[in-house]
Amino acid sequence: MDSTQSEWKPVHLVDEVRNQITYNADGLVPAIAQEVETGEVLMMAWM
Repeated sequence: MDSTQSEWKPVHLVDEVRNQITYNADGLVPAIAQEVETGEVLMMAWM
């Protein structure tokens, strides 16, 4: 694998998981990005 290829593979949302998502009154969900080793929160956004 060269540096232009990614090892990331998309995860397909199945109904069981999708039904567990809680949306706010505006139909949005919070999205949190964290540093993998420290757990530090890097970003919070509404999606």
